[in-house]
Amino acid sequence: MYTDRDTTIMMELLLGGSAFLLVLCGVLLSYIDPVWFKEVYVREDGIIETLTVLVLLGISLLMFGRLFRLRNEKGKGFLLVLFLLGAFGLFGAGEEVSWGQRLWEIESTDFFLQHNAQGETNLHNLVVKGEKLNKIIFSQLLFIGITIYLLVLPLVYRRVEGFEKVIDDVLGIPIARKYQVGAFGAMLLLTNMVTVGKGSELLEFGSCMVFLLIFLYPANKKVYAFTAKTKVADKPEKKEVFIAQSYAVKSIR
Repeated sequence: MYTDRDTTIMMELLLGGSAFLLVLCGVLLSYIDPVWFKEVYVREDGIIETLTVLVLLGISLLMFGRLFRLRNEKGKGFLLVLFLLGAFGLFGAGEEVSWGQRLWEIESTDFFLQHNAQGETNLHNLVVKGEKLNKIIFSQLLFIGITIYLLVLPLVYRRVEGFEKVIDDVLGIPIARKYQVGAFGAMLLLTNMVTVGKGSELLEFGSCMVFLLIFLYPANKKVYAFTAKTKVADKPEKKEVFIAQSYAVKSIR
């Protein structure tokens, strides 16, 4: 009989293994058939980008689901973090598909035609003073943020007294486990082996899969458990009322 721990391990292996194989296949394809790799595997709205969008939507649903389930149990800071993480996943998915522009064949406005490197309705391809916003914010600053989140935060969480309580009880930030940090490092190494361009598309997918794993199975997963405090507290009171009513009925008889 499978336990919850067995199920968790199976899901981690399934998600992590699938991500690794898809990224590895992409790296091999970039050498074996560079044209198919760029024009089919990692092209706009292709296999990898579609999977990336689905993973980002999965992250968004996971976080908004936790927000709804824990809305009466957690503080404002905790719920705000869940909301921001859910919104970030939704924003990332929207940006990947240019907010449905290509799907519904919507024309870009003059602003995006003039200031977007691809003439699309999204923010990450905007050009500011000759530099793509994607390079300034979505690459450099995001990479710094991810480094702090994956390397610094777990270390401080485990070693600084009192910080664990702030993260778990006040903010509810998912803390990465060691194997998840290692998986992100492996994604970086693998995607840097792509020499024909478009390696960033593989990295986006691999990174999103790692973050899905972190959010699903963080080191502090217990903080997202639904305890239903209100319902548990109500039960004794309801039982007492029922006993009192039964006693009153018997007395009348």
